[in-house]
Amino acid sequence: MSSEDPSPGLASRVLVLRVIYAGLLMGAVLMLALLAYIRSHRMEPNPPTHLTNVMIGFAVTSMIGAFMMPPFLEQSARWQLIKGEASGPDDPRTTGGSNAYWAEKYLPIFIVRLALLEGGAMGLAIAHFLEGPPDILHGETPAIAFFTCVFFLLVIALQFPTAAKLRGWVEHQRAIVLAARAPADDDDKEGFL
Repeated sequence: MSSEDPSPGLASRVLVLRVIYAGLLMGAVLMLALLAYIRSHRMEPNPPTHLTNVMIGFAVTSMIGAFMMPPFLEQSARWQLIKGEASGPDDPRTTGGSNAYWAEKYLPIFIVRLALLEGGAMGLAIAHFLEGPPDILHGETPAIAFFTCVFFLLVIALQFPTAAKLRGWVEHQRAIVLAARAPADDDDKEGFL
């Protein structure tokens, strides 16, 4: 077995993705921890509002956007290759794009997904701070915003970037581009993209 990386350039991008991932995840975790700690020491009851409901709606919308937006960005990157608007060291007409091209396109897709999830988590952390019960586990009202925020943090944690995930994503995008370039009916090409 060879120790040489079969996809040069992708492994170095994984480190950048991990730094971004750690920053976005830790920001949301620290914000929730700090606001929950402050809320647990403030015992006066809060007037009832609908902030928690609004923030849950915002968070659900953010999660939907986090998984609906990236396919549009991927499609745009594929069209650039198919139309010949992209350039690089490899001939995109025959290779489906270089590793550098796809790694460059994956970075904003990754950031958009995590930023939308982080926005939902932070909105829920603020809702818990303003409306949540002081005692998370034994309060009179459930800490819905707190536990929904924890769920969002778990979803963010599942997005941890690895070289295998990035390599698989690049190969998948390449296969779609090459299949769309194959001689076929023009109507069939729309289905690939």
